[in-house]
Amino acid sequence: MRKEHIKFLEEVGRCELCGSKRNLQLHHMIPMVCENEYIDLDVEDNWLCVCSACHARLTPKNLLTRYGISKAKVEIHKKEQKDKFYKMVDAEINDGYIPRPHDILDMYEKAYCEE
Repeated sequence: MRKEHIKFLEEVGRCELCGSKRNLQLHHMIPMVCENEYIDLDVEDNWLCVCSACHARLTPKNLLTRYGISKAKVEIHKKEQKDKFYKMVDAEINDGYIPRPHDILDMYEKAYCEE
């Protein structure tokens, strides 16, 4: 773990989802697999301090609890929806566009919440 990660976890000091102070881990809201030479996703705006239990619930659903996705939406597991979401993010990045958190949230909701 990088020094910046450790410092961030120490500064936050509790799980941003449940408030626990035990077994804190760094979660990347936009998955690191979406990173390429044009976009650095290992930045503080993309980090969430979570306990190991909450981290297990987020991964691989990954996104943006701090930006307003409800718990019910985060718990959707369907592979087709996950694949659709990753394809949308990849398409934006491959087109040279760096998605902002609200753009990622919109893509997530389109993939996971629309029928």
